Amino acid sequence: MTTHYPLTQINITGYRRLFSIEMKMRPLMVMIGANGVGKTSVLDVFSLLTSAAQGKLKNILSRFKFFYRKNLNLELNLGELMIF
Repeated sequence: MTTHYPLTQINITGYRRLFSIEMKMRPLMVMIGANGVGKTSVLDVFSLLTSAAQGKLKNILSRFKFFYRKNLNLELNLGELMIF
């Protein structure tokens, strides 16, 4: 039996234009904003998380290495479970 933990919040610090953001997650999320404000960066973070879950984080980090600062920090809140 697989246990599912819903993603309820994500905090991102130090990735491209995302200096420090906190997003509460909902079943349907729509991002609207001007060019250059970070919409694609948010999607890139989800690509990083997907690759980490698949054991391919090293490959994707080499692809994004010019975009994150040394202090890239992702914090996930999965219901009762917190991941740093």
